[in-house]
Amino acid sequence: MKSYSELTREELLELKSELEKKYEEAKAEGLALDMSRGKPSPAQLDLSRGMLDVLNSSSELKAENGTDVRNYGLLEGIYEARKLMGDIMGVPAENVIVCGNASLNIMYDLVSRAEVFGFDNNDTANNKTKRLEYYNNSSKKKIKKNNGYNTYW
Repeated sequence: MKSYSELTREELLELKSELEKKYEEAKAEGLALDMSRGKPSPAQLDLSRGMLDVLNSSSELKAENGTDVRNYGLLEGIYEARKLMGDIMGVPAENVIVCGNASLNIMYDLVSRAEVFGFDNNDTANNKTKRLEYYNNSSKKKIKKNNGYNTYW
């Protein structure tokens, strides 16, 4: 198939008409699609229903080390949760961080810090490199990074 930029006006109008027809057919199916990320099904939610009965207002809500788990906990997470995940992943609890439900934020921070500062004090980090070049895939323009500023040329 030709790219859109290679199509004539008539071909583009014909394609638009075909796509609008397909769109209307899809709408006519009356589907109620939920495309939200990470939303469990009712069956999955029912699996954990019993946990709602485990704790009540008179339950002891302290970790083994005495941390009150009703609060945010420690920066690296509650030790028991770290131990559980460490056992699942086959690593020591000391190598695990449990941070609520913000996994995308944690991944973004890790990647951005690695780009700027690098790992293990290597010399390829942006803050140690005089000049880096990137390409913007959509515009095919070269991006020159100098001292934290982007210049397009």
